Amino acid sequence: ASFKTMETYKAGDILTFEGSNDKHLFILYKGELGIYKGDLLLTVVNERGAVLGEMGAILNHPRTATIKAMTDSEVVNMEFDIEEIIKNQPELVIKIVSSLAERLMNLTEDYRYLMQLTTIENESFFNA
Repeated sequence: ASFKTMETYKAGDILTFEGSNDKHLFILYKGELGIYKGDLLLTVVNERGAVLGEMGAILNHPRTATIKAMTDSEVVNMEFDIEEIIKNQPELVIKIVSSLAERLMNLTEDYRYLMQLTTIENESFFNA
């Protein structure tokens, strides 16, 4: 059976490390969390109900990023078993799928923008 606890993190506390194999899901209740790849801050999450940490658990893969409290934060820390969550908490599955789809959409838009920049820079370099 899965467990859920409300955890309080102080600014600077690490929820999980890039490369770790823990299978916990985090749901932000209050505060701000930073997502880091190495020392690079990728994004700050401050939306109540935001779901984090699901990719590694779903894929049974080591964490792809570190999650760090940027401010004092309250977070639901939940053991993640995808099959159990599908059976017992379909509303959470909808939240996870929506979150992943939104991130993919944003990543696709960022990629398109970077490709346009690269094309413009290459054209101006060769036409100079």
